[in-house]
Amino acid sequence: MTASLNRRKAMSAGQAAISQGLSAASNFIILLALARGGGSHVVGEFALAFVVYNAALGFQRAVVSDALLARLVDTDDGGADADARAATSTVLLSVTFAAVVLVIGVATDYHQLALLALFIPPLLLEDLYRFLLFRRGRTGAAIVVDATWVAVSCLALPYLIAHASSHAAILVWGLGGTAACIAGGIVTGAHFARPGPSYRWWREHLWCSSRWLTLEAVLFHLDQQIQAFGFVAIAGSAAFGHWRLALALLGLAVFIDAGLRIVGVTHLSRHTGDRRTAVQASAASAAFTLALTAILLLAEPVIVPVLYGDRVHVPRAIILVCGTYLALSAAATGPLALLRGQQRERAMPTARAASLVLFTPLALIVARHDFVAGLWIITAGAATYTAIVAWAAFAPSNAVRPEIIHAQVHDELLT
Repeated sequence: MTASLNRRKAMSAGQAAISQGLSAASNFIILLALARGGGSHVVGEFALAFVVYNAALGFQRAVVSDALLARLVDTDDGGADADARAATSTVLLSVTFAAVVLVIGVATDYHQLALLALFIPPLLLEDLYRFLLFRRGRTGAAIVVDATWVAVSCLALPYLIAHASSHAAILVWGLGGTAACIAGGIVTGAHFARPGPSYRWWREHLWCSSRWLTLEAVLFHLDQQIQAFGFVAIAGSAAFGHWRLALALLGLAVFIDAGLRIVGVTHLSRHTGDRRTAVQASAASAAFTLALTAILLLAEPVIVPVLYGDRVHVPRAIILVCGTYLALSAAATGPLALLRGQQRERAMPTARAASLVLFTPLALIVARHDFVAGLWIITAGAATYTAIVAWAAFAPSNAVRPEIIHAQVHDELLT
């Protein structure tokens, strides 16, 4: 029985990792085309738009997707009705985000954001459809949705190399996401509900978790926006492009980590006392990231020219700091999944605030003189975040008995 359960967990983790990998591949293909056709400056312009998209995505996940993922299916959320209400909530949020980003794009010199705004609603809805499939254990169907996005990006690769610009990249990337959104709607069969009942459902079933996840997401993406716009202003688009290209090289580690987090949350929401799984997830993700970093450091003279062409050089120093940053972030995989599975997300905003306040301003000051040194300070912030959430998840004084967790949540909903 245990062996069968472990096989199912491994298969789910593998399929979730494939899905996350395909999701990351759609972005990586765009970066590859821009690097070969336009250089690191164009990559930096697109990466800035991608950071803004990530902020909208992170907020939507915190408010809806992540909170829903930790809830048991067909128990406290109405089954298929929950899918419809989650879809409606996502549309309302995404339209609001799109309006804000459109104003920023029109009113500032970052005009690529105005084009991005047009695609935010279908892109966020596509991501929700993936999470609905993960939640119901249909990770294979999620792969189909992600593969649709990748296919459009692959078809447009020659065009982007020949006409490399941030606007062309956003157009191609957005159209791919829109096609994936349509595929996701067909695969999930999700419909839409009325806004009023959707809001009441969200307030009743998701608010107890989403309030902390949302606060953490706001702090995280505020941190990301400060870093992105700050680094571009201080060091230039090319330097920021190097940072994003190095992160893209380590994308395999990122989607392995993301797959483990998704499977970890769904597993720990049902087995809330399984600390061993949480530790194993952190160890596996961090070890894989470090191994991949070592390979890239050794093979950088071959890999970077083959992937990015002669226009771009990614320094080994930036690859090293990126790998360390991602490994420290990966070490938080288990603790975060445990906290979310037990619906004890309150510690997460505190950890994020510590990283933001203590390290990001210092990193920008130092980056004015030494960009790589500034990145190491950001990495120290990641280490601090991981240490705080690990203490919150594993310290004996913070332990919560699994059998009373759902009772606590129920009591909280009634107050």
